[in-house]
Amino acid sequence: MRPTPAPELRLDERRLLDRWVAQRDPAARDDLVRGLLPLARRLARRYDGMGESLEDLVQVAAIGLMKAVDRYDPARGTSLPGYAERMVEGELRHHLRDTGPLLHLPRALHARLMAVIGTAARLPPKPGGGSRAEEIAAILKLTPAEVIDALEAGSALDVRSLDQPAPG
Repeated sequence: MRPTPAPELRLDERRLLDRWVAQRDPAARDDLVRGLLPLARRLARRYDGMGESLEDLVQVAAIGLMKAVDRYDPARGTSLPGYAERMVEGELRHHLRDTGPLLHLPRALHARLMAVIGTAARLPPKPGGGSRAEEIAAILKLTPAEVIDALEAGSALDVRSLDQPAPG
């Protein structure tokens, strides 16, 4: 999928940019950012469904947009929308990297864990509580050891701060 090219500035936005670059007029900066917000929203929507709400992603994209306007140098020969698009993308990726899970499971193990959890949720409660690994393994055509490994990997994802008191 080819990225869509960044839109060029309209005449009024060009004048705002000239005013911002020459005079550092805060009103011109605010108007530039406001005019480029649809670009930030479009980029934020690309990352929707990755563990953050769309509203949070739009806020992060807007921060990236403000940074882009502040750091833009027309002498480098790039357009402001093109520069802003790269800055916003970087800001979104950094945000998702910094707020994402600390540990990542391999895709196959994650899929197995999701299958085990889904199967366990559909089974009726077992009297006495005991282990259901054999029953889940039979349904999913896995070995009981694979079911237990998946559950142990899932419990390893529950990382807590060392400053928090231990549960229990």
